Amino acid sequence: MTQDTIYVLAMYAAMCLVVGGICCAIRRKCSRLQGKYDERQKMIQGTGYKYGFFTTIISSMLYAMAVDTVEVPVHPTVAVTACVFLGIAVFMIYCVWKDAYFGLAGISRRYMVLMAAVVILNAASVASHIASGTLVENGVVGIGGVNVLVALLFLSMLIAVWLKNSRTAREAFDDEDGR
Repeated sequence: MTQDTIYVLAMYAAMCLVVGGICCAIRRKCSRLQGKYDERQKMIQGTGYKYGFFTTIISSMLYAMAVDTVEVPVHPTVAVTACVFLGIAVFMIYCVWKDAYFGLAGISRRYMVLMAAVVILNAASVASHIASGTLVENGVVGIGGVNVLVALLFLSMLIAVWLKNSRTAREAFDDEDGR
């Protein structure tokens, strides 16, 4: 193992510890209402799980067929991660849009800050991969593409929550106006 590899592994470990610490702190602070969902939310989550599962299965099958027929310019780990993240995004966006993602507490601002932090950290990692020329090597998206996927997943989560909060606020305003 070279000195550069050890440095990169240490940086990833440090980022994981920081993000893990932030997650634990937020979870501890919000634990009193964490995970309390009503029956409607649980039913919606079940449907969301189904949609996410089928999305993952179908995208994985499409990837498997594509690998057999054409040359896919993506590292296999990145491609499989993309299939899984696509299913997660479908589940999350469906649940957010149906008010079944945050539980009864509905505290989305704290999660939005955490999502933004994850996007920023992964964007910094992507910038590092681009600067070092390791994101795409020999025409193939390397393992650094996972950082792109994580940033896109959390960015889609952030946008979905923001849009839902904006829509809810607009509907509440319209209801107060009597429209």
